[in-house]
Amino acid sequence: LLLFKGSHLAYSHYPRPDLRARIDSDILIAREHRELVDEIFRADLGYDAPTKLSGELSATQTMYVKYEEGTEVHVVDLHWRLASPQVFAQVLSFDELYEASTPLPALGAWARGPSNVHALLIACMHRVAHHHDEPDRFKWLFDIDLVASRFTPAEWASFADVVLDRQVSAV
Repeated sequence: LLLFKGSHLAYSHYPRPDLRARIDSDILIAREHRELVDEIFRADLGYDAPTKLSGELSATQTMYVKYEEGTEVHVVDLHWRLASPQVFAQVLSFDELYEASTPLPALGAWARGPSNVHALLIACMHRVAHHHDEPDRFKWLFDIDLVASRFTPAEWASFADVVLDRQVSAV
């Protein structure tokens, strides 16, 4: 599994994780692990999963909610695709992201997140796919700036290659 979006950036790019406002943790898994991870969240970890539409084209994630003494204490959005809009859903595969992923040692030996190149592409896609109509919400723009400001010349070249490759693939 990979932490991504705000959860990942909080531990990889922000000086302190509490500085990245978020209401959930976004986790990306390989599609074939959905049933196994669902069992772990429900049976082993005690999360509830509210009913959601399912289907190959309509569902790209499941939300899990952890309650303690009747109070919501944590939400996990478990994704098997990057985004809900189909134009973005399969831009990067889990295998591609995991192969280039980097460790998040503050969370433990198991924790990994996307490379800087992939984190920037995800942040840009997320802003356009889900928050394009929120002009007064700057955290996603700040994420983009924070990731991009750390890029090396080699990462910019790699980013250009990834974007161009996806653009040609989409045509």
